[in-house]
Amino acid sequence: MKFLISVVTLLALVFLSSCHKAANAPQANLSTENVTRRNNVAAQLPPVITSFTPDSVDARVIVEIRGADFSPVKTENLILFNGIQAPNIISASDTLLRVFTPPGAITGRLTVTVAGQTAVSATDFIVPPPVIFSFGPFSGHVGDTITIFGFRFSGIPAQNKVVFSGDAVASVIVSTSTLLKVTVPVGAVSGEITVIEGTEKATSKTDFTVLVN
Repeated sequence: MKFLISVVTLLALVFLSSCHKAANAPQANLSTENVTRRNNVAAQLPPVITSFTPDSVDARVIVEIRGADFSPVKTENLILFNGIQAPNIISASDTLLRVFTPPGAITGRLTVTVAGQTAVSATDFIVPPPVIFSFGPFSGHVGDTITIFGFRFSGIPAQNKVVFSGDAVASVIVSTSTLLKVTVPVGAVSGEITVIEGTEKATSKTDFTVLVN
């Protein structure tokens, strides 16, 4: 009987020892595994612009932007011509983007943004000077609205500077690549109207008459 009790006691001790070892065995470190897995996924490198051609065009002309670390998915590349988005990307690869020059683009740097990281061109993309065809009405009081017709204007109102004779700068209300709506500014006198886009400008061929009563 004593022998049987001793055997049972010994088996119980062995079982308890096994349970203790299992409880203290190292557990899988899920956090470490996740970190390792993430580190094995290549991070998105910032894009780089090495060149673009042509370097001077009008709207709707195809521009090729060369570089590195662009996205081959067209919609993942945000391309701006001096702040004006190019919505029509023709094709995309890691090293080459082909896009149409957006309407209203003006002279300035090109940028390409991928996954929140932006590349800026080393040189300006040149857009030829704006042109004024006409405007109307041909006369008005300070505060009146006039419309200027032409092309190569910026689609962003703040990027168009409209100056009346007397060095009076007008407020631009509406702008497209072919039309500007402005208010006749205080200090304007009768004379030409000038539209300035970046470093380029156009001057009207006829005078605007400022009415005083």
